[in-house]
Amino acid sequence: GKGSCFSFALPHCQSAASQRGCDMPDALRHAPCLVLGPDRLGRTILLNNLRALCQQVVAVEQEAQALAEYQRALQQQQPYRFLLVGEMQSGVNLCQAIEQQGWLAPHAILLSHVEQANEHPCFSQIVYKPLIFSRLRQSLLLCMPGPNNHENGGPRSDRSEDTATSLAEALVPASVHVLVAEDNDINQEIAVELLAEQGMLVDIAIDGQHVLNKLRAVQAPPYRIIFMDLEMPVLDGLSTTRLIRQDARFNHIPIIAMTAHVLADMQQQCLADGMQDYLAKPINPQRVAEILQRWLRADWQA
Repeated sequence: GKGSCFSFALPHCQSAASQRGCDMPDALRHAPCLVLGPDRLGRTILLNNLRALCQQVVAVEQEAQALAEYQRALQQQQPYRFLLVGEMQSGVNLCQAIEQQGWLAPHAILLSHVEQANEHPCFSQIVYKPLIFSRLRQSLLLCMPGPNNHENGGPRSDRSEDTATSLAEALVPASVHVLVAEDNDINQEIAVELLAEQGMLVDIAIDGQHVLNKLRAVQAPPYRIIFMDLEMPVLDGLSTTRLIRQDARFNHIPIIAMTAHVLADMQQQCLADGMQDYLAKPINPQRVAEILQRWLRADWQA
């Protein structure tokens, strides 16, 4: 027999990326961006997001191509303000080559998986994968406020402090650092997107041990709140919370449980082990806003 042939029309709303790209300041919309990445699909995804934010975006595959393109732009007096790289070593090599030439240094942004990300002075920001539009936008905005001067001869910026202050006050909200402990990529993406929409600066930990490492890495952890998945490899959420509560340095950080378990006894177990609140999955955006309003208080102590 023969199959049927039919057609239909579906209405589509304007993409969120296009809508949110419209409110970018002119200083960013006209800032040239250079993308260096060997992965074709990764470059395509990044380009689609960047073009909703910046009007001038060029992507190359190899370090030599990136250096040649950067030199061409300088010669035409249209220097790149942002350099986005998909591999750390390639980005470090390119930044060092630019510095050796004595050229104006760009704001370098590394795109990396959480477990691969390491601090390096040449990078102004690290954007963790999976790539999320709001996270990328936020990183570009955060590069603008202050002059990008590094102590030991790192990248420099020609932006003035007055311009930086006005941009920070006008464009960047009273951002708060929060930590999301979640091992699932999709859940990470959802949590980060919802929190970023509330103006949060979000960091990711992939398991409980990763959380402890991040907290102990510095004398004064920057996180004002921790969203903790209960079921993670290496170290689960409840065990991690008990270890955190053994250290008085972290008593000021509220911990919010994230899990699909909604039974009352599990909620009581979370509170008994040192957590302060409960966020059920699938995550409700309104519930996220309520939790942030409730627990982001300067005078709170565990």
